[in-house]
Amino acid sequence: MKPIMFFIAAFATMASLNINAQNTFRISLAGQTTDTLSRQEVATNPVVAVIGVSQAVELFEVESFEFTYMNSDGDLITIATKSNRLNDGMLSALKNTSLKKIYLENVLFTLNGETRPAASTRFYLKD
Repeated sequence: MKPIMFFIAAFATMASLNINAQNTFRISLAGQTTDTLSRQEVATNPVVAVIGVSQAVELFEVESFEFTYMNSDGDLITIATKSNRLNDGMLSALKNTSLKKIYLENVLFTLNGETRPAASTRFYLKD
């Protein structure tokens, strides 16, 4: 009887892992999911969204996120917002042409009425 219970539990775990693997999400900035963006693209459309890879067209509402970058002095700066848009401080930081990389971290979004985290994402900036 115990071996049967083991196989049932193992099958249930494998099925759960398969379902979770299909529910992956990507962060989009300025409507792009590529890792390199122009400053102009971001300034024109400063919206952060989460896209369900398994539901490629479906966008999920972002509730909050953190914008992290390293300034010219080597300090790591993090700016938080409770919105799906880059705020004035974030847009101001993007104007600095020495800034080449930004990170969007601690992104929270709503899916089926439940708040979920999305994986952090790095974007390279081109002029």
